[in-house]
Amino acid sequence: MKTFQMVSLLTIFLYTQVGAQDMTKAPGWSAFEQFVFATDKDHQTNSLIIQKNDEIIFERYREGFTQETKQQIWSMTKSIAGLIIGKAISDNIISAQDPVHKYFPQAPRDIKINHLLNMVSGYDWNEGYEYNPVRSDVINMLYTEHYGDMASFAANKKLAHPAGSYFRYSSGTTNVLMGILSKAMGPSDYQDYPWRSFFTPLEINDVTWERDHAKTFVGSSYIFMRARDITKIGQLFLDQGKYKNQQVIPKEWLEKSAEPYPYFMVAGRELKES
Repeated sequence: MKTFQMVSLLTIFLYTQVGAQDMTKAPGWSAFEQFVFATDKDHQTNSLIIQKNDEIIFERYREGFTQETKQQIWSMTKSIAGLIIGKAISDNIISAQDPVHKYFPQAPRDIKINHLLNMVSGYDWNEGYEYNPVRSDVINMLYTEHYGDMASFAANKKLAHPAGSYFRYSSGTTNVLMGILSKAMGPSDYQDYPWRSFFTPLEINDVTWERDHAKTFVGSSYIFMRARDITKIGQLFLDQGKYKNQQVIPKEWLEKSAEPYPYFMVAGRELKES
């Protein structure tokens, strides 16, 4: 399997007094732009946007891409899924303290939604791609045996550590979150919720979010968006959850989501074995 060597979108938010013309004339700018769009490096940037004071002051696309091109944003999808889960919690659809087994009865009993959000579920999960493809849970979930119902596959994994005691990056946990939201809402309300609660208030009108065969949004990786719409989400963080004076995501959720989970404050945690 080919190694991922791509940064699809690069958005920079500026607080300086430098304008677009001054910026592009600055020493090092030419080298920076050449590096970003290089074809012989271990990265491939398709679009570069620089934004200042809510306005785009520089924008460039690789050949074959335009403002209207929707790009797969891969794991940035997880951040959007987290915002939508936060909105659902504020709407009292689910609770951060809900146990996962409330929605997936075969799941380990100690895991809560809050553990999933912080990726400290304790699940025995292998996120490896190229270096361990045969035993990779993420490949098994996204591409092979379990792509039909990704949330159930990930939710029913066994524990490797007590919930809350160990961090492990997992595409599976984000898909479990989207599966929980589906079960809490029912299919008809669920399929429209990301749009009416998030995308539409942000005036993001052209977005594709793929679902698996169980009709669950693939929260780990399968959103396709335009680069300019990504800047709206970045600006949403800077504006404390507001867009054009409308509170799209509660300010309290953004603040809470930026707080380190207690596990990350434990001295020596890096020494734990996986």
